[in-house]
Amino acid sequence: MEYRYLSSKPRINTFFYPIIGFILLTIGSIEAGKRNKSTALRRVCYFSTWFQQLSPQDIDPHCCTHIIVAFAGMVDNKITTGQPHDDFLKLEKLYQQVIKLKQQNPKLKVLLAVGGWDYGTAGFTAMLATRNTRKVFIQSAIKYLRGRGFDGIDLDFLYPGARGSPPDDKQRLTMLTKEMKQLFKRDSKKGKKPSLLLVVSVSATKTFIDKGYEVKELSKNCDFLILMTYDMNGVWNKRTAHHASLFSADKTDVKWAAEYWVSKGAIKRKLVIGLPTYGRTYTLIGGHTLGSPISGPGRPGSITNETGFISYPEVCELLRQDGQRFWIDDQKVPYATLGNQWVGYDDPQSVTEKSLWLKTNGFGGASIWTLNMDDVNGTCTGTKMPLTNAVKHILECKKNKCDITPPVPTGAPTRQPVGGISLASSSLSRLPACPCSNIGNLLFADPCDCSMYYHCSYGNPYHKPCDGGLRWRDEKKWCDFDSIANCTINEAVCNNIVADRRPKCFKPSPSLPEEKSAHYSKLGPGAPACPCYNTGKLLFGDPCDCSMYYHCAHGVPYHKQCNNGLQWREEKMWCDYDFLANCTVSENAMCSDKSTNGTKDCIKR
Repeated sequence: MEYRYLSSKPRINTFFYPIIGFILLTIGSIEAGKRNKSTALRRVCYFSTWFQQLSPQDIDPHCCTHIIVAFAGMVDNKITTGQPHDDFLKLEKLYQQVIKLKQQNPKLKVLLAVGGWDYGTAGFTAMLATRNTRKVFIQSAIKYLRGRGFDGIDLDFLYPGARGSPPDDKQRLTMLTKEMKQLFKRDSKKGKKPSLLLVVSVSATKTFIDKGYEVKELSKNCDFLILMTYDMNGVWNKRTAHHASLFSADKTDVKWAAEYWVSKGAIKRKLVIGLPTYGRTYTLIGGHTLGSPISGPGRPGSITNETGFISYPEVCELLRQDGQRFWIDDQKVPYATLGNQWVGYDDPQSVTEKSLWLKTNGFGGASIWTLNMDDVNGTCTGTKMPLTNAVKHILECKKNKCDITPPVPTGAPTRQPVGGISLASSSLSRLPACPCSNIGNLLFADPCDCSMYYHCSYGNPYHKPCDGGLRWRDEKKWCDFDSIANCTINEAVCNNIVADRRPKCFKPSPSLPEEKSAHYSKLGPGAPACPCYNTGKLLFGDPCDCSMYYHCAHGVPYHKQCNNGLQWREEKMWCDYDFLANCTVSENAMCSDKSTNGTKDCIKR
């Protein structure tokens, strides 16, 4: 039999084209859904059973994607309800009340944490010792979790290879997670149910990381890891230091810890960043700034009743008692003082900063320790659970649609910031109608210094100098020659200015990292005309580089750089996170090579 083909390609009847197209679109939609699901940011919230400031019935079932109930223990390598001193019947009731939240939100996952600081390491070391002891634990975990309706387990072994744990526990923990993953899959297949989730809480301190974890293997075996990025500083420093700063210079910060885990092989999307709802307190010997000497931990709070430690509502109470709030701009966290008491803590502004950072940098989500220590009654700002809700808002919001306006505690005036240039209010009345309260006015004069001006960003004024000996020209909102600027000092206002000559404006709004204009360079003489004259714009983006922008002064464009990896956001005329900035390089702009003075030509758009 002879076969003849008119073409080397098989032919398909055109009747099937619409059907094939529909099938491909359907498959594409399913795959896109899977990708979106897999990349959704986790909002992991701990519920502590011993800190009864929050009832499970009062938890918003949609506030978190995962709730972890802490802590269970072990006896004879088997999971037990709570720990020896606990009321088991009461704990079982609490477990069921939390699990019941899944009826209101079927997507919610509820896990059980085993271990914790007080539990120590001996129980884990005994359980990890042999393959048989590990198998006993895993089988007991499956039975315990399935029997009560939990969706997984969080291993809080603090810490492998330390606090009495032998060095071999590092490898044995990896073995445990590998074996748990295998048996969890077998259980899932047998029972035709989703697999139990496997989570491990891990240290953010280099010594504990190096001694305790085979990072790459652990990351591979677990559904996700919770990085405990808090308590990174403490009384052992013998000086004040924030325990959970986003950035720092000494490897005791969120950014360093997260990046160190990634450098050792952790999968970014499996790394969940820990955020505390408590502060660490110190008793001062002298001074009140970062690095001031201390005599020991701070006084107990009225709720937590523990030295060196207070919950967020207790911080707010300190501020209402005439405490002073300070913002550490280069660390993106606040601290507060009252008398000889000093507390480093997180508030809606700092958790917003951290949430934006982890979202921008591709990490797997945030973990709140704990729901119970957030402002459960709304006494700080009038909003219940302000820290948890600030995290939820940032992690849920879509690109370019994040309204970043977290509340500030009442009775909490912010003093002169430390380590940065952002300003915020310490008085609500001394300088009425401060222009930042109207976000449309982005630039305004320093009433006491003609060589300086303020740039509003997210409601906060940033203090900046005029370049090249120019003076502020308020009518044009730019720096100009002295003879043209016609700038005068406002004596009436300056009488009410603090010693550093910065105005006391208005109740502060939180701000994102602000560009600090570290790079100034005037365009070369051969540059073509820029929009400084013909559009009236004072600030405009570099069409060839999203990390750069131009500032017009006396009709001359100055090339400036956004700091901290931010990008220019044209609609707001400030630097912002990339997913908010939505900046693209203009395809029509004739972007030239860099000139000898280190800038690109300014191109008329």
